[in-house]
Amino acid sequence: MSKTATTGGEPPENDEATATAPTPKAKESKVKKTPKARTEADSGLANTVQAQAKQLAAQAEQLEAQSQQLSTQAELLSRQDLRMQQLEQRLERLLEQGARSVVAEVMEDVQANDVVEVKLVAAPPADEDEMHDGVALYEFDQSIWDAALLLFFNNATTPVDRAVLIVGFLLNLALQIALLLTVTMILLENPYTHQTVKEMLTWRVGAHTAANFDDTAGKSLLRRLCNQELWSYEQAEFKLMYDYLYQVVPGYILSSLAIIMWILTVMVEFRRCTEQALAVIHLPAISPQQSAAVHHRDGRIAIQGIQPTKRCLALIMLSLPRIAVMLWMALFGCQYLAQTVSLENIVLNAVGLAFIMDVDELIAHVLLTEQLRSMLPRIEPMRCGQSSGKSVSICPPVKDVTRYVITTGLIILAFNLWLVPFDANVRGAAMALCGGFQDFSFEGGVAENAPIILMPSSFGQDAWVTDCGGTTTNGTVQDDYLQRYYGVRYNASVKNRIKSATGDDYQKLRMKNVLQFAYANSPDFGGDAHSCGSDSALGPQDKDSKLRACVKLPPSLSTALQAENVTHKSVPENCPRFNATDGCVSLTNPEACLWSWLAKKCDGAPSGEIQWQACDSQSDLNTKCDTWEYVFKKAHPEINCIARYHCTSANFNCLALRAQYLVKPSSWNTFSADNSDFVNAFRYVLVDWSGIDQSHVTVHMSEAGSSHPSGTALATLCLRNMPLEYKPEPNVTGSSQLLAAIRQSDSYNQSNGIESLQVLSDEMEYLSTNDLNTQPWKCDPSLAVD
Repeated sequence: MSKTATTGGEPPENDEATATAPTPKAKESKVKKTPKARTEADSGLANTVQAQAKQLAAQAEQLEAQSQQLSTQAELLSRQDLRMQQLEQRLERLLEQGARSVVAEVMEDVQANDVVEVKLVAAPPADEDEMHDGVALYEFDQSIWDAALLLFFNNATTPVDRAVLIVGFLLNLALQIALLLTVTMILLENPYTHQTVKEMLTWRVGAHTAANFDDTAGKSLLRRLCNQELWSYEQAEFKLMYDYLYQVVPGYILSSLAIIMWILTVMVEFRRCTEQALAVIHLPAISPQQSAAVHHRDGRIAIQGIQPTKRCLALIMLSLPRIAVMLWMALFGCQYLAQTVSLENIVLNAVGLAFIMDVDELIAHVLLTEQLRSMLPRIEPMRCGQSSGKSVSICPPVKDVTRYVITTGLIILAFNLWLVPFDANVRGAAMALCGGFQDFSFEGGVAENAPIILMPSSFGQDAWVTDCGGTTTNGTVQDDYLQRYYGVRYNASVKNRIKSATGDDYQKLRMKNVLQFAYANSPDFGGDAHSCGSDSALGPQDKDSKLRACVKLPPSLSTALQAENVTHKSVPENCPRFNATDGCVSLTNPEACLWSWLAKKCDGAPSGEIQWQACDSQSDLNTKCDTWEYVFKKAHPEINCIARYHCTSANFNCLALRAQYLVKPSSWNTFSADNSDFVNAFRYVLVDWSGIDQSHVTVHMSEAGSSHPSGTALATLCLRNMPLEYKPEPNVTGSSQLLAAIRQSDSYNQSNGIESLQVLSDEMEYLSTNDLNTQPWKCDPSLAVD
């Protein structure tokens, strides 16, 4: 930029006039002129002088204009210097007050090409937290909550705009409350409570019933559910629990992130809400006659104050509902996210809650007039407090500390009040379904069959088989089973403790014993089940590898098990089996016992098909006798199986016995004269032992003959229609036992006594009663024809 200055009062010399003017000596050297020529010369000289005078006048005017311009520039430079000094002072003051940046904006005069003004302009705020004098500023957003604040300022809006703001405010409040009520009353139902865990346990007991057992694959319904092999509602519910607990990013992690993000979102709204309230509180009080909004020429709108009454109304009608809605959304939104088990729904629910938060902005964009929308960004920021006067403060403001505390408190509250208990209940429900031992079924637990028979598919040495006809190293599966279990003496002192019970009692009985077996620890389960601690059980298997690990029982599951009187201990005893050594004793099942599916396949229901075949009253006689004869290599302990060879009647009571005894009396003469006492005593003893009607018991005496020692008699005994349950041996073959019984009979005559009684084994035979009746000499030798 160039500058021009004045140099003096003399006008500049005219070079052209100086060059053309003649000198006196030149005039003298010329030829002397005539008067006419002299006149013409004088006239030309005058014209030249006149022209030079005009030129000098123009130059003087030009110099005067330049002088005025220089004076103006000097004045501007002086003013510029003053403004620069003021700028330096303001910069120093702003720096002292903590201003972040200041921009010097220079305006130039295009025509003069010189600086005419230097103006200080504050740099645009970096973000919402830009501070002025150490105090945050509240700025209006395109939100119905912010726009509604204009209702409490005098002369801020037109009547039409006020009506729009009132409608928008009420609509926003109604929509947000309606949505929150929907979430609170309908969507906040906790799907996994302690009651849910109990219901899972009840369903599990039903899944272990024999009717739901797949006896072709050896898997219970529960096992197939936990392997995720079913296609049912229960399978879909278990898959939700499994994904929530065992995905790469489990549900509680995703819920934690969603809760934290939701609380941060809510706290942004909380900050806006508190800053709005603080801005209203710190506005100066004005009278009703004063205008609250001042409109500047450049379009800016400054809020200079608020009436005290309207200040209270704004806080009560605007700030309090806004804070209440915000806290409501924070609390129930956290509960809603924490109690969502579906991983997909966790994300969708978080987005849905954010939609509720944005209702005020949606209404503002739809309802606010063009004038209101253009007005909001032109309102100057409002101070949220008073400056403390300190450039730097060590402690953050109370409102910031309050926000930090509320944010942290909400996160801790949501985790401890909703997320942690919900996660524990989901784990409890999953463990209630698939924890512990899975591959077993049960029968009983009803009024018709009270004892509960627990039937594991594999247990100890009993491996699962599809049938008992398969071969093993020792023969068949049936042979191995019989060899393993029969021949062991049964403890007959075990009694059934169930006497009489109602339907509820049987339900409790099933719950207790089935769950106690499911969560027991035993090496016979196989795998790592027996290595779990007293408060642990096998958890659900991995859906791919099917591997399982010990998991501590969740509190909800432990509580539910305790309510069913389930103790974490060893498995119950085996169901009693038939023991041939004990004979056909009655076997009674205890309250609950084990009977593997191998036993079920090979031996039927407890106490086994072998016991039924050998001893049951409904079993066929040939089946009973063959079982004892060919399986146990013994005679039936209670049935005279000889009857099946001689009788064809249904009750097999046609069997007869003929036996002969060599009797030596103490006095032959006396005995031969009268032996009726001996005969009667003999008959009464046999009637007493056999239970046969005495008419079917005959004893005939005769001489022994030459083939026997002298002084002896021959007694022929015949028993007709003997009961099937009566086995005459060894009674009729035990000579000493028989003689002792005869001597103790009331009919026995001691004076006509017997010295010895000897059975003739070659003469004893079994035959039918009909054959004996058709051959009377067999019972009375005197009728024999020589």
